[in-house]
Amino acid sequence: MKKYYTCSIFDEEPEIEEFIKEGPPKGNIWIIPLGGMGEIGKNMMALESHDEIVIIDSGITFPDDDMPGIDYVMPDIRYLLLKQDKISKIVLTHGHEDHIGAIPYLVRMINAPIYGSKLTLELVKVKLANTVLEEPAELIEVNAGDKLQSPDFTIEFYSVTHSLSECFGLIIDTPQGRIIHSGDFKARPADEVQDSSSYNVFSEKPVKLLMSDSTNAERIGFSTPEAKVNESLDKIFAECPGRIIISSFASSLPRIKGIMALAMKHKRKICILGKGLETTISIAKELDYITVPHNMFVKMEDIDEVPADKLLIIATGAQGEPLSAISSIANDSHKWVKAGHGDTVIISATPIPGNEAAVYKNINSLFRLGANVIYENPMMREQNLYVHASGHGNREDLKALILMTNPEYVMPIHGEHRHQMSYMRIAKELGYDDKHILCCDNGAVIELSQDGVEVLSYIKLCEILVDGYGIGDIGRAVLRERLNLAESGICFITGIVNMKRREFVQGPFFSTKGLVYEKESEEIMNDAVNTASDIFFNNSIQTLDDLNNGIKSEIRSFFSKRTQRKPIVISMIMEDLEEHDKHSKKRYKRHK
Repeated sequence: MKKYYTCSIFDEEPEIEEFIKEGPPKGNIWIIPLGGMGEIGKNMMALESHDEIVIIDSGITFPDDDMPGIDYVMPDIRYLLLKQDKISKIVLTHGHEDHIGAIPYLVRMINAPIYGSKLTLELVKVKLANTVLEEPAELIEVNAGDKLQSPDFTIEFYSVTHSLSECFGLIIDTPQGRIIHSGDFKARPADEVQDSSSYNVFSEKPVKLLMSDSTNAERIGFSTPEAKVNESLDKIFAECPGRIIISSFASSLPRIKGIMALAMKHKRKICILGKGLETTISIAKELDYITVPHNMFVKMEDIDEVPADKLLIIATGAQGEPLSAISSIANDSHKWVKAGHGDTVIISATPIPGNEAAVYKNINSLFRLGANVIYENPMMREQNLYVHASGHGNREDLKALILMTNPEYVMPIHGEHRHQMSYMRIAKELGYDDKHILCCDNGAVIELSQDGVEVLSYIKLCEILVDGYGIGDIGRAVLRERLNLAESGICFITGIVNMKRREFVQGPFFSTKGLVYEKESEEIMNDAVNTASDIFFNNSIQTLDDLNNGIKSEIRSFFSKRTQRKPIVISMIMEDLEEHDKHSKKRYKRHK
């Protein structure tokens, strides 16, 4: 069981103005995004009235390159902790990590019922299974069309199309008008929209504010339908003479379901590689989303018994994760799967920003092993082949939702700042002026009142880093040390000195890691020893602390001049205890 520990940062109040602590006036509504604005991931939003707070989503994001050793980054929830007595519920739009990944950390500090679809809650249960909680989390299943009632908020769930099953958008009625929260979405095929009662509810009341997914606001046209991906994969499967290895997002159930249907059509056995994928498929089987016969599956240790042209391997690692199955196969280090001539590897995903280098490194390695690698690129589009379709709507999808809801105000969410700017241009094309487009960052306090919608102020938020079982105990100072270790290495200096005679009795001894290769740097290391030994010529060195601090400064400066590197230097020089005791005894006798 995972017992996470938190640090004192959660005991500190965020930097906010006094009126924000008091909350909105009676009848007004505040919207406070705590994550997902100006960034991809860690989506979280608070809806606040005078008496109540509703949390929408609780996601994580993955660390940047300047965050070595960090597992995840979660939203800053200190504002919620400040007002946790007002929190009535947590509402989840769907089960992707950027919307539910922080739930295990959130529920340890905030006790409120969690509402979501059946699949979403099953994915949450998996995340909570190994987390130590004082009280079990209250999970309440909802379906499209269900409503949650409270004095200030009526929240209705409506179904949206995304890359995961059972995803919701939210229709939120408040004393200041209707708010639409789109969730992550893409436009449905025309025949589905015409038959969908979910979208008809938009016409019931005027919409004051539309908060819309903006992830793909830079992409022209409509998003690619999943059916096109299935058609393309069907064609590829039919033409592959050997083994097929395909990698997609572990959570993309519609894609996984379609791939398994193609395996059955082309009479290929299925092997699953990757714990996350196994977990998702296991849940999908329990909920009857996937109904593939048990005899269609083969264990990885038995794949050599299956003819190559009768085998399909579905593997994790579409984003180049270093410990994933696809990365192991690309590195030729996987225990059971060795890629080579005759194999076709399909990367059924596009790289998330920041993952491009890792993804293309794997593709290059697979090509070098002799495999035929198929992935999203311009040549594929020229052949009208699609091995991936985004779960987020393109420009025309986003326009369609604006036209369908006809809101008074629009606000792009779930995107980097460039995506928000692109969404702003879309809104302006449809006649919206700057006053009616809100382009905000995390921490904005957005008020809905009789006067309209405006940003009142900002809450200063910080990064909450998750490292192992620690939540928020790592800050920028520690990250700088880790980066320094990675870039310049570390130098340990030990020895024993006689402070009275001002000389080393033993040492100084040097040990370095990541700085120089000591066996081939004898001259540098000898000079470093001499530099440390000469420290006694400095008359300001009077105590052992002076000595250790002086050595750290001198040795850091020495390596900077000789190697252009600035390592972390740790000096652990100790005093000769026998000499120290003799002097102490003499002083004691004189005192007597």
